[in-house]
This record gives sequence, structure tokens and C-alpha cells, in this order.
Amino acid sequence: LDLVLRESDRLDRIVGEFLDFSKPRPRISTSFHLSDVVTEVLELLSHDPRRGSVQLAGEIPARLRLFADREQVKKVLVNLVLNSLQAMESSGQGTWITVGVRTMPGNVVLHVTDDGPGFAPEILASPFTPFVTTRADGTGLGLAMVERIARDHGGTARILNRPGGGSVVEVEFPPAPAEPNRPARRPPPPPAGDRPPLRGRGPAGDLGQRHLGGLGAGSGGDHRPSG
Repeated sequence: LDLVLRESDRLDRIVGEFLDFSKPRPRISTSFHLSDVVTEVLELLSHDPRRGSVQLAGEIPARLRLFADREQVKKVLVNLVLNSLQAMESSGQGTWITVGVRTMPGNVVLHVTDDGPGFAPEILASPFTPFVTTRADGTGLGLAMVERIARDHGGTARILNRPGGGSVVEVEFPPAPAEPNRPARRPPPPPAGDRPPLRGRGPAGDLGQRHLGGLGAGSGGDHRPSG
């Protein structure tokens, strides 16, 4: 019975991944704090039985915002962290996974780094080709889905092995536009009874008085006696 249940769960997962890849939902971009999504994903996967003693950490500036589809960014993170956990579980190698970020002109580069076994040569050669996998229970759709989500947002994705062991996956997303500067608020005008008298302003101010003075109709302008 346990074998039947495990195989049923595996088939459900394969079908679900295939449907997600073949029929993606429309992208709905909003502005959100990236750190919130990273915290949600790491909290969710901290309870995954494959985690064991692997340490999960997020290093995201609290004020950093993306303008992207929040659920798709979350899907990217889940795929990448799970991919690292599965590689560590099957190889028995690796103790930590870190989600970090670096900002560049025009985009934000999200990266998931681990000290696991790294990517196999055949994966490095065709990293985002659907159905290419080295795992017996894998679908080969996880990285392909990550790359497509990045491309849909106008970004790119890449994978590499770290020189000291482990792997890095980088995914680009657009940053949220900067909030416009708000104009300074003017203080409210004083009540009518407290307003100072007008001096040289308005229709009968300086220009009006000088104009009338020139016609001999006022005494406070520039009227001068002739010859």
C-alpha cells in the first residue's frame, strides 16, 4: 500500500509539473517586497523531509522590491531550492542553501547557491531543455520552467558550478519602479481676518497703480508733472 501511495504521489507530481509547463497562466505583475516571498518559501521548505540538517538562509535587503508576478517568482524559488535539496539528498553531500540577490542597472539578479554536488555535465550542456534530467524520479521540467518564467519577465537564467563545490542558479527579474517624489505640501492660508493687507499685488497692485498713475488717476504711482 505504501508503494502504491508513493507512486500515486509521484505521478500526480509529474502530471502537475507537465500541466504547469504546457499551460502557463497569464503573468500578473505587481510591486512587492522580495524578502517576503523568500521568507515564505524558506519557511515552507524548512518542513520538507528532504531537508534533514541542511541550513536554509535568505539574504535579501528588506526594502528591495520587484515588479513581477509574485506567484511565479515564488514558483522559481520553490523549484530551485527543492532542486538543491534533492541533489543533496541523493548524493549525501551538502549542508547549506542560500537565497541571495544582487542589483544591476535595469534588473535584479536572484541567485540560489548551495554546497551540494553541483550540476552534472549533461545538465550544464543543456540546462533548460525540457525532460533532461539525471534523477530517476525527475521530470526535467523544473529548470526549464525557471528559464521560461525569467524570459517572460524580460530576463534570463543561467546555471554554473562553484569552483569550491556546489552550484549557483541566477535568475533576472525587473525591479519595481522608483516611487515618484511627492511635492512639498503648502501650509493652509490664514483665516480671512488674519490676512495682511495686499501690497502691490492683484489687479490694483503695483502694475495697476503705475498704469493708473500714468493716466493721472492715482497718487501712488510714477506720475510726474510735465515740463
